[in-house]
Amino acid sequence: MSHEPTSEAHHEATLQLQRELLNWHENFQKLVTSQRAYMAALHGWLKLSLVPVLASKQKKKAMEDGEDEEGGFLLLRCNKMCLRFC
Repeated sequence: MSHEPTSEAHHEATLQLQRELLNWHENFQKLVTSQRAYMAALHGWLKLSLVPVLASKQKKKAMEDGEDEEGGFLLLRCNKMCLRFC
């Protein structure tokens, strides 16, 4: 281990690293916020699009035990994700 003081170049490199990490963190937060907004929009679209379709299908035919319509699965999955992340 050296007892020499930190050089100016090392100090500048550390400051640059700190700036880059803060920039990365800020952009990552923006990404997460955008993904949450996307999930909320997708959830809203699925509710508006699939709920009427699923309701009409259920009127025509009762679903058998253990079976699920594709749209119902998507809506259920999106509901769960929105509860966790939106």
